[in-house]
Amino acid sequence: MKLIREAIRSKPFEYWRQHLKTMKGQWAPFQSFIDLGSDEQAIANDMIVEVEAGDGGKPFKVVRGPVQFNYEPLVTTRAPQASEHTEIVPMELGMDWDRIEVLKDSDVEQFQLEDSAKGAVIVGVRPDSSAAEQGLRPGDVIEMVNQQEVTAPQQVVDAAKDAATHDRKALLLLVQRGEDKRFITLSLS
Repeated sequence: MKLIREAIRSKPFEYWRQHLKTMKGQWAPFQSFIDLGSDEQAIANDMIVEVEAGDGGKPFKVVRGPVQFNYEPLVTTRAPQASEHTEIVPMELGMDWDRIEVLKDSDVEQFQLEDSAKGAVIVGVRPDSSAAEQGLRPGDVIEMVNQQEVTAPQQVVDAAKDAATHDRKALLLLVQRGEDKRFITLSLS
């Protein structure tokens, strides 16, 4: 084994790449993500794509996921920014811009939220629930769930489902009410 290692190390990687291409059988180099960006095979298989930057900066290259089920060309886009689809999804469902703005403004007014509030707004609490027992109420903003920043209400739902799947009995929430923030352990019983 030592002789093989020494023989391989005695030549540069490109030497081995060219010689192993002529060999019958399969081989593949171990590559970092940086190496993969210039790999001929990855480029030929359309595995390296450019996506726009979420902050408006210049586009950047990413490695596309290797699995494709429907034989259709893959479209790779950047991940959405927090609340990016707040207006887009309702518009795609046929709601006009004026109605969307009225709904957004009514939530801010109804719950007296600061424009800078981030997280998932609690819009209702069942009186007989663990949330009510812990003092949660409409207008509270869940900023973190299980020490993960919340940027969309679905994250709280997903965290509860994940906890139930893994037999955990509670969620740890960071909740903001007005100027105050506090941690709450929310039982999932």
